[in-house]
Amino acid sequence: MTQNRRKLREIALQAMYAAEVSGDELNHILDTTIQQPTYHNMGGDYGEPTTEGAGKETGNFGSGNGGDKQDGNMSVGSKARREALKSGELDKQGYRTNFAEKLFLRTQRNLKELDALIEDQISNWDMERLALIDRQILRIALCELLYFEDIPTKVSINEAIEIAKEYSTSKSGKFINGILDAAYNKLNSEGRIKK
Repeated sequence: MTQNRRKLREIALQAMYAAEVSGDELNHILDTTIQQPTYHNMGGDYGEPTTEGAGKETGNFGSGNGGDKQDGNMSVGSKARREALKSGELDKQGYRTNFAEKLFLRTQRNLKELDALIEDQISNWDMERLALIDRQILRIALCELLYFEDIPTKVSINEAIEIAKEYSTSKSGKFINGILDAAYNKLNSEGRIKK
C-alpha cells in the first residue's frame, strides 16, 4: 500500500498544480485529475486506473452529476460512483481515489495556514519565488503532518523528498527536507502534531 500511496500523493500533487495554474473550480479539478479513471477498466492488485473510456457517463467517477464538497468517507463524486463504492464494487479503487481526494481537499481547505507555515521557514524569500512544484509538495506534506494522524511523520517527510527528487530540480529534495524539518520542529514544540 505504501507504493500506492506514493502514486496517490503524486495524483494529489497533479491536482494541486492544476488548481494553482488553471484557477478552475475544485470539482472540475477532481473530475479531470483524481476521478478520471473508470471502474470498468481496473486491473492489478489495487486497481491501477486506465483512462480508456473516461468521459462516458456510465463509468466516469466525475460525470458532472455534482457532489458534495466534503472530504469525508465518500468525498466529492458522482452519484453513480458513490453507489458503486457503497455496494463494495469499488473497494480498492474507492480507497485509491478517497485518499487522493482527501489529501487534495484538505490541503486546499487549509492553504492559508499551510502557506503561513512555509513563509515562516523561508523568511528571506518571497513565497512566489519558490518553484511552483516545490510549493505544492510542501503544502501537501504539511497537510499530512497536521491532518493525517495515521501517517507517521517520517513517512510524510520522506515521501515529499522523494517526490521532489522526481518532479522538481536536483536540489529540491534537500530544500524540501530542510523546510519540512524546521516546520515539524516548530509544530511539534507547539503541540500541534498529534501522532
